[in-house]
Amino acid sequence: MKTIKIIFLVFLIFCSLLISNSLIAQDIDKAFEYFDREQYEKAATEFENVLPAIEKEYGQNDTTNYSKILFYTAVCYEKTLYYTKAENYYLKYISIYENLGDTLNFFYSISLNNLAELYRTMGYYEKAEPLHIQAMNIRKEVLGEKHPDYATSLSNLAVLYRHMGNYEKAEPLYIEAMNIRKEVLGEKHPDYALSLNNLALLYSDMVNYEKAEPLYIEAMNIIKEVLGEKHPNYATSLNNLAELYRTAGDYEKAKPLYIQAIIIYKEVLGEKHPDYATSLNNLASLYINMGYYEKAEPLYIEAMNIIKEVLGEKHPNYATSLNNLALLYNNMGNYEKAEPLYIEAMNIRKVVLGEEHPYYALSLNNLA
Repeated sequence: MKTIKIIFLVFLIFCSLLISNSLIAQDIDKAFEYFDREQYEKAATEFENVLPAIEKEYGQNDTTNYSKILFYTAVCYEKTLYYTKAENYYLKYISIYENLGDTLNFFYSISLNNLAELYRTMGYYEKAEPLHIQAMNIRKEVLGEKHPDYATSLSNLAVLYRHMGNYEKAEPLYIEAMNIRKEVLGEKHPDYALSLNNLALLYSDMVNYEKAEPLYIEAMNIIKEVLGEKHPNYATSLNNLAELYRTAGDYEKAKPLYIQAIIIYKEVLGEKHPDYATSLNNLASLYINMGYYEKAEPLYIEAMNIIKEVLGEKHPNYATSLNNLALLYNNMGNYEKAEPLYIEAMNIRKVVLGEEHPYYALSLNNLA
């Protein structure tokens, strides 16, 4: 996914040179400044403001300037959790290529993929599947079966099937993507390590820990060698292996890996980063499994406060933090503390993710 986005960004930078109107160009530059600073709400506003002028100058079927603004507006709304607005802009972008009959286009496949990923996030798996398949087939035809971006499409479809619980469909896709990356990129490439990790995640979900463990370890060693022991991806690998040991009930192996991941995230990313909060949350979950409720509580609270400050009170990750703390209080028999947290988490998921999302169903179940 990252490789595709980088290629697309290079393409769009080139396209920006085509904009002749200096006033429009200034407005677009302002929007991109906000985007680069990750101020997505401001960027979305600026992109929307400039859209009528871009449409007037270049027309609705322009595959460079007009489509570029549509795409980035969609990304901004996806980042700020306005999923319906993001969907609308992705659909407008997609319709340009369809109106022109230019559907065997790499950049068309990118928006199909992004819309599919958006639908997966929203829990609309049936909408996501045909888009992923269409994007995958375009890349296969345009780029060939040995291209890394085709491998990415295979992997993305596999992720969807894993979330759907369709492990039989996911496994061969993960394996094919892994083999392509191994052959084309080599065994020391981070994307090959990512494939190993993805396949390990699948086997973990299947409770096949014997298959998952060596894949996690191989991925971790590649990341350690290529990116170093202070890289966030190495911390993620440590965390993934720790999760395996935790779910397998080997708490003594899990604990030092969780702690090492926390130290790396804290040192490299800082104490206000969502990944650091996630690592605190994971260690807290381990302590719950071990029956150390008093150790788990401050970690859950710290993680929740970080997410609240950095991502805001309407973010799904904040709802997850509320839910985790509620689970702790539920296990402790402190139902008065658990209930309002469950309700708040449920309401956030209902508003942000919708009533058809699996996480909203999970919240209903937990409260029940």
